[in-house]
Amino acid sequence: MKKLITYTSILALIIVTGSESFAQYCTPSATQSNWTSMDQLQTSGAINNVNLSGLFLKYSDLTATAQMLVKPAQTVQFNLTARYDRVGTSYYPKVWIDMNSNNVFDFNELIYNGPRVSWNSRNVTAQFNVLMPPISRIVPAGPKRMRVNVYTSNSTNPCIRTTGGSSVDFMVLFPPNSSTTIGDLVSPRNPICPGTLVQNVTVEVCNDGIGRVDSMLVGGVFNTTDAAGNPLPAINIPNTWQKDSLMPGKCTQFSIYTHAPGFKTGDTLTLWSSMPNGVSDSLNIDDTVMFVITPTITKKLWTVGDTANGANDFSNLNLALDSFAAVGGICDTLIIELDSSHNGYIGQYDFPNLAGTSPTTPIILRGKASNGARAKLSFDSCDVDNNYIMHLTDMSYLYIENIDFYSQNGFTTDHSHNLLLDGGSEHIYIDNCSFRSDYANTNRDNTLILGDGTGDNISITSSEFIAGTDGIYIKGGSSHTVEDCDFTGSYLSSIHFESASNIHISDNSIASLAPNISNTASIDLIGMGIFVFKCSGDLIIDNNIVKSSNSQWPRYGVYVEDYNKGSGTNWIYNNFLNIGQPWSSLEYRGITISNSNFTQVANNNIAINGNGGANEGVFYEQGTGNALWNNVIVIDVAGVAVNQASFGAVTKSDYNNFYAPGNDIVSIGGTGGGNFATLTAYQNATSLDMNSRQLNPFFYNTKGNDLHVCNNALSKAGTVLPGITDDYDGDPRSTTTPSIGADEFTPISDVKLAADYGLCPGDSTRLTAGRGNFGETAIWKSLATGADIDTNQWVSINTPGEYSVTFFNACGVVVDTIEIITPDAVSLPNDTNMCFGTTLNVNTTIVGGTNYAWSSNDSTALVAVTQQSTYSVTATDNWGCVSADTFNVTYSPAADFGRDSIIVCEGASQVVLSNVDGTIGATFTWTGYSGGATNRDPGAAISDFELPSPRAYVKVTVDHKGCISQDSILMKILGRPVIDIADTTNGLLFKVISNNSPGSNHSWDFGDGDSSNFRLPKHIYAKDGIYTVKYTNSNQCRSKDTTFEVSISTLNILENESGAALTLYPNPNNGKFNLDFKGLNGNDVSVSIVDINGRTVFNEAYGVLTGNNNKEVNLVNVAPGFYTIAVEVDGESYQDKFIVK
Repeated sequence: MKKLITYTSILALIIVTGSESFAQYCTPSATQSNWTSMDQLQTSGAINNVNLSGLFLKYSDLTATAQMLVKPAQTVQFNLTARYDRVGTSYYPKVWIDMNSNNVFDFNELIYNGPRVSWNSRNVTAQFNVLMPPISRIVPAGPKRMRVNVYTSNSTNPCIRTTGGSSVDFMVLFPPNSSTTIGDLVSPRNPICPGTLVQNVTVEVCNDGIGRVDSMLVGGVFNTTDAAGNPLPAINIPNTWQKDSLMPGKCTQFSIYTHAPGFKTGDTLTLWSSMPNGVSDSLNIDDTVMFVITPTITKKLWTVGDTANGANDFSNLNLALDSFAAVGGICDTLIIELDSSHNGYIGQYDFPNLAGTSPTTPIILRGKASNGARAKLSFDSCDVDNNYIMHLTDMSYLYIENIDFYSQNGFTTDHSHNLLLDGGSEHIYIDNCSFRSDYANTNRDNTLILGDGTGDNISITSSEFIAGTDGIYIKGGSSHTVEDCDFTGSYLSSIHFESASNIHISDNSIASLAPNISNTASIDLIGMGIFVFKCSGDLIIDNNIVKSSNSQWPRYGVYVEDYNKGSGTNWIYNNFLNIGQPWSSLEYRGITISNSNFTQVANNNIAINGNGGANEGVFYEQGTGNALWNNVIVIDVAGVAVNQASFGAVTKSDYNNFYAPGNDIVSIGGTGGGNFATLTAYQNATSLDMNSRQLNPFFYNTKGNDLHVCNNALSKAGTVLPGITDDYDGDPRSTTTPSIGADEFTPISDVKLAADYGLCPGDSTRLTAGRGNFGETAIWKSLATGADIDTNQWVSINTPGEYSVTFFNACGVVVDTIEIITPDAVSLPNDTNMCFGTTLNVNTTIVGGTNYAWSSNDSTALVAVTQQSTYSVTATDNWGCVSADTFNVTYSPAADFGRDSIIVCEGASQVVLSNVDGTIGATFTWTGYSGGATNRDPGAAISDFELPSPRAYVKVTVDHKGCISQDSILMKILGRPVIDIADTTNGLLFKVISNNSPGSNHSWDFGDGDSSNFRLPKHIYAKDGIYTVKYTNSNQCRSKDTTFEVSISTLNILENESGAALTLYPNPNNGKFNLDFKGLNGNDVSVSIVDINGRTVFNEAYGVLTGNNNKEVNLVNVAPGFYTIAVEVDGESYQDKFIVK
C-alpha cells in the first residue's frame, strides 16, 4: 500500500533504542572461522516471521533490523541453512530469549536445547521446532532479544567460546491480547498539492494484538502556523471512542477531526491510539505516530550528473531519490534525467514509493536525449538480499527509458538482478533500455528483470537483454507486455511468466549460445525461448523469432503449461521457431502445450533440427479443445511434426503443412491414436486436416534462421482466421485466401503485370509487382530510354510508353513488360450551317469508347443533328478516360407566316411578318401587292387598296446562306358591319326571331341589367314594363349598335292572402295563351271564358290543383275583342278581362 506521508513510529524508535541499550550483551565466538558459516535463518509459524540472510560472520547482531512477532506459547519452526567447510563435525543448536529484559541470557531463559547434528556435507539445511514461553514469563512486556547459537560444543553458555560455529541475535515481540496502533494517516497525505483543500483527519488503526478489538480511544495534537509562519498554540484532537470489530492483524479507518481552514505544508499531526477494549495496552507503548506535511516538489524536470556550475540538480541518483522520498509524493509528472556524467557512478537504487502517481502524473526515469546514447546504471551485488541495481516495491506509473543496466559481477557472487520488482508494483513501463549480466547459469539470482509478486501492467518494449539466467521472469499480476525486445545469451528462458494473466509477447528476437543442455524433469531448468506457466486470461504470443545458434540452446521454442481459458484471445501465431542442431541427439520442440486447454496455434513456421527421434514440431500433453491452423511444421532429420501424447488434446486442425521426410507427420497416443506417415492416413483416421498439405515448404535459409516459404503451393492455400490480419513481417494477410504459415509470400509465378491499357491525359497510373511483402524487390525500367526509373514495389507512371519490371524475392526472379497506351479523344466537326429540312449525322466513335453523353441528352456515338444549337459530347473509354468536344450548328429556317390567311379591315392596313429574324443576314423578296417590289424587310404593312382583290395572296421569298424558301398568305378585306333584326314578345318573354346582321360579335343589353352574346337571344322579364333594348353588332374591324323599346304586359287574375296567384299571358294574344297557377292548393278548380255578348267560348274543370301548374288555352275561331275570364276555386270566384287581337 502506498504511503502518502512520512512518519516516525514510536515503536520503531523503541526497537532502535533498545538495540543500543543491549550493547552490554555478551558476544559468543569461534576460533576457527573457516569451519562454519551460518548462511540463512528462516522462521515459519509466527505472526510475522524473520528471513535472515547473509549470516557469514561468527556472530551477527541484527536486533536493529529484524523482529519476529509471535504469540506466547506458540511453536515456531526454525529453518537453518549453513555452509560448513569442516565436514563430519557435530553441531548443537541452542535458542535463548531474555524474557526479563535484564540484558543477560539467564539459564532458565534457554528455550531450546537441541540435540547433536552431524553434517557430512558443506551445504546443509536443518529444521527444528521451538516452543515460545507463556505470557506469564514475558515480564515486563515489550520487545525481547533472541539468540540462536549453532556451535561445535554442547555448552548451554550463551556466551560460548569454542572451535567452530556461529550465532545471530534478533528481536522477538509477544503481542498482548488487546493492543492497537496507528497504521497510517489516510488524510491529510503528503504532499498537499496547490489548490487542494484537505480538512479531514482520517487515520488507519490496526490491531497488533492477538485478540479481537471492539473499541479504542483515538486522539492527537495538531500544530500549525499563522499566515506569517508564526507557530500557533497546539490544537488538541480530542480522544474519542471508536468502535469496530477488528480481528488480529486487521486495520480500519476513522475520521476523527475536521480542520475547516484546511491543512498546509509544515503542519504537524501527532496521533495515538490507546485503551484497546477499555484496558491499558500491556505493551506499555503509547502507540503514538507523528506526521509532518512536507513541501511539494518544486518543478517537473530534474537532472542527475555533474553538478559543477549548476549543470545538474543532483550529483547522483540516490540523492535525487532521497530528496523525493522526503517529500513523499508528487502533484505533477516527475521527470528524472540521467546525464552521461553520471555513467561512472556505481550504486544501488531503492526507488521510493511516492504518492500521487497516476496515468496523468507518472514518474519518468530516463537518460538525457542529448547524451547521444543510453545512460548507464551499474552495480556489483554481493549478497542475495541486496541483489539488484534498482528495486521497485509497490511502485505504480513509472516509466524507465533509455538506460543501460549492467550487473558487473566483480565479486563473482551470482547476484545479477538488474531490476527487481515486488510488493505489487504495477504500471511499470520500460522502453529502449538494455539489461546485462556477466553471469548466465541455472541460478535465478542472475535473472535480469525479476518481478516476484508484481501488480498489473508491466510493459517492456524495444529493449535488449544480454546473458542472465532468465532475461525476464515475472510472477503475478495481469496485462503484461514484452514487445520488440532482443534477447541474446539467456541460459534458461529468455521470457518467463508464471501465475500471471493477460499476457502479450510480441515481435521479440531470441537467441543464445548458452551451453545449457539440461534434460532433467525440472522443466524450468531446460533452455527455452518463451516459458508460460500457470497463467490465465488472454494469451498472445505472436511475431517472435526463436533462433538456432551454434549451441544446442534452446531445446524448446515456446512452452505453455497449465493454461486454461475457454474463450477470449489465446493465440500463438506468426512465429518463426528454428530449433535444434542436426548433430544433436537432444529432444527438441517448437511449441509445447502441456495440460492446457483451448489454445490456438496458428500461422507459425517451425523448423526442427536434431537427430534424436523424440523431436516434435508441436507437442501436446493432456488438455483438450486445442486447435492447430495454417502452420508450416518441418522435421528436417528425425522426429514427428505433431505429437499428441493423449488422444483428444487437439480437437480442431486444418490448413496446415506437415513435412517430415522419412518420419511420421503426426503421432497420437492413447486409445484411438496411432502413428501416421502420410497425410491421407491421418485424415482417414481422424477427419482432421482435410485441407492440409504434406509438402516441402522450401524455407529460404534455415541455417540463417530465415524461415520464409518459397513453395508456390502454400500461397493462398490457408484459411482466414479472424483477428490475424498481418503476417510475421507485418505484411497484410489476404482477407479471402491467406497463405499457410507465418509468411504471406508472393510466388514468382504470380508476379505478372496487367494487360496493356490506356493512360488518361494528366493522370498517372500505378504499376505494381508482387504484394509488397517483406524481402521483395522490383526494378522498373522505361524501354523507350532504357533507364531504371524506380526500385520500389510499385511505380507511378504519367507518360504513355513501354515499361518493364525485374522482380525478385527469396524464391526467384521474373521479368515482365507492359505498354501504357495513349487513349483516343472524342472529336466533333467544325462549326456549320444547316438548311431547313436537312439532317447532319455526326459520328464521335473513339477506340474503346463505352459511354457518350451529349448536351442534347443523346447517349450514342452517332447523333442526327436537325436544329440549331451548341452541341457538346463527353466520351468515356474502357480505361475510364474522359474527353469532350463542342461545335456550333446554325440553322436556316424556312419562310413561314405561321398562318394561312389574315384579315385586312376595309379602309385600313395590316402588318404581316415572316418567321425569319431580320438580324441573321437573310434577304426578303415580297410579291402579291402593289408595294411588294421595293420591300426587303422581314415584314410588310399592306393596305386594302394595295390588294388586287378582296381576297388576294401575298408571297415572301427568303434567302439565308444559300438556303431559299417561300411562303404565301391569303389577305381578306373585311367590310363594315350593319344591323338587320326582327323581334317579338309573349307575356314576359322577349325573343329575337331573325338577325341578318353580318359580323362575328353580337351584344344585347335588355334594359333590366341582363345581357347576352347570342345572335338570336330569348329573354324573360321579371315583371311588366317598358324596357330599352340595345343591340351592338361588331367584327374584327369595327362595330355598330341600335336602341329600341319593348313593352311587356301580363294579366294577374288571382292573388290572395295565402300567396296563390294566376297569371294569363300573353295579353293581348291571338287566342292562344297560358294560365300560370302558382302556390295554389284547391280541391275544385274550374275556368270559364265569355265574350262581350256573354256567350261562353271556353269552359274547363281542372279539379284538384296543388303547387305550380301551367295550362295552355287555345280559343279556336274567336273574333278579336275583349273577353272575360272567370276562375272558381273551392267556391270562390275571380274575374278579369283580356284582349284577343
